[in-house]
Amino acid sequence: MLLSIHDAHAALLVCVICAWLMLLWHILYPIIARCFVPTDQGYTHDFVPVSYFLPFQIMLYIALTFVSSVVYMSVYVVQHTHPLGVILEDGLIAIFAVGGLTVLVWCYLSYRSRLRRLHARSQ
Repeated sequence: MLLSIHDAHAALLVCVICAWLMLLWHILYPIIARCFVPTDQGYTHDFVPVSYFLPFQIMLYIALTFVSSVVYMSVYVVQHTHPLGVILEDGLIAIFAVGGLTVLVWCYLSYRSRLRRLHARSQ
């Protein structure tokens, strides 16, 4: 809190760094967890058991990282030629469109996989 009062540039930079670290952590965590714990021990490698929540969560972290990076660059790095609102609006629309489509496809595929497993188990 005192950092944001004393030096806004450093506080916004810390926000950007934390957003990128959270995004990388959520993308790399399942891969790292599978390296240390084999899959046959009943250990879950995701943060939640709902399969389609992971791409939704990553989509939100990408949006957070995009907003914090664009705001930091527009304020402190680049002399912007386009209005900041237009850049954020277009970028977030693209992120949510691609992310929403990914979540729908992921949900459909996990539903089909679950139905196949239930059907195979019932036979």
